[in-house]
Amino acid sequence: MYADELASAPAALGAKPTSARVESVALGLLAADRVGRAFTAVIEQTVGEHYSSNASVATLALLSAGSLRPRDLSAAIGLPTPTVSRTIDRLEASNDVTREGRQVADDGRAVLIRLTRRGRRQERAIAEALVASAGSLSASIDEVAARFDGGPGGLTAPPEPTATGLSLALAQAGIAAGGVLRSAADDVAGALTLCALVADGGESRPSLISEQVGLTSGGTTKVLDRLESDGAIERCFGTSTDRRAVVLTLTTSGRQRVEEMVVRLEPHLPRLQRLFASLGEYVARKAS
Repeated sequence: MYADELASAPAALGAKPTSARVESVALGLLAADRVGRAFTAVIEQTVGEHYSSNASVATLALLSAGSLRPRDLSAAIGLPTPTVSRTIDRLEASNDVTREGRQVADDGRAVLIRLTRRGRRQERAIAEALVASAGSLSASIDEVAARFDGGPGGLTAPPEPTATGLSLALAQAGIAAGGVLRSAADDVAGALTLCALVADGGESRPSLISEQVGLTSGGTTKVLDRLESDGAIERCFGTSTDRRAVVLTLTTSGRQRVEEMVVRLEPHLPRLQRLFASLGEYVARKAS
């Protein structure tokens, strides 16, 4: 759930962050990725892969409260209109939403998007599945909120005490997390790999990276090849106990890339912290 676009420009670079801050944000991003991957799997198992994108989850959740214009959906979700339009097309093709022309005060030619009965069933199924699985991820949710603590701020209130409120907040968090990663690096998997190396003290093994970032062995190799080609990491073959082992080391250049990423992320961290704190509060309320 953490790979959608965010309609915002990267922030200007500021002061160099401390080592402790870099490590904290890196660990927070890895925890956010774990949450996103887990919830994606839950949605895919419950209602199908077609519904697992943040845009789909947010669209269904928002429309559960009533019909909206595409441009209003785009503004509420925080994604570009073309991305939301493609999502609407997919949901319309599966008979989850329908378009209807209607007079609106400021737009006589408005087309409103509304949920069908099937769409309402799918929205409820997604929300209930997320609620049922959220408790098992409470530790990771709380870790993100703690790692991203950047002071007061945030653009969203705590989610309503409903299943739909939770699914919408999760989608918003996924969109924001994926967007800010992409604003700092073209390759989200590569950015998370560098974060994993920072979290491991600058040195790790491919198998550990694969586990931390959620990549297959082949996918990990491709990411590592790109990072090595860019000079962000170095591969060393052989250790004192295993001559076939591969050791990955974060280079000075790679460390600088993570530092720059953290600087670019800082303006967005209060929002992400608030979102995950809200999710944690909701999960705690459900458990009590």
